[in-house]
Amino acid sequence: MEGGNLVLQIINMGLQWGANHLGKPKPLRLSTIMPETHGAVQPSESKTLASPETPVSQVSNKEVVDYQRQELLKNALLLKTHLAQGCRINGKPCDCCTKHPTIIEGLAEEAIPMSRSSVYSDMARFARKIAPITTPEAVGSGQYDSQYPDLAIELRDLIKRLASEGQPA
Repeated sequence: MEGGNLVLQIINMGLQWGANHLGKPKPLRLSTIMPETHGAVQPSESKTLASPETPVSQVSNKEVVDYQRQELLKNALLLKTHLAQGCRINGKPCDCCTKHPTIIEGLAEEAIPMSRSSVYSDMARFARKIAPITTPEAVGSGQYDSQYPDLAIELRDLIKRLASEGQPA
């Protein structure tokens, strides 16, 4: 039991030290909280928000739409593959066909006001249409199995349209 007593003695010593040192109030001084305002430490040369040197986004609408198109293509190609596989991995329903439509809808909706092309509206509409029938529960029901290959073909056509948007005229 000596080991137990030693532990209690160490804890007691720690508590006594804390009571002696931490219990005493220390004067609160601005120089303690903000040393940079009192000589010893000089303020840094930071740029303010209003500084003319502050970089401002120079991304054009075209660059944003090009970015959106690339991200849409990536997600649409993955979704097309998942749809062709019946939204299953090793025969088991997965969430792949749930997450890609959400991403596609968001990317497409962001591009709509910056582009004259209807493909972005069509992509968003497609994503909204398939969302309820591509949840793991819907896939597991087997009720929509015959629709997934047709949806993959429909998405393939949208992908072709989207890809051609980035080609020079």
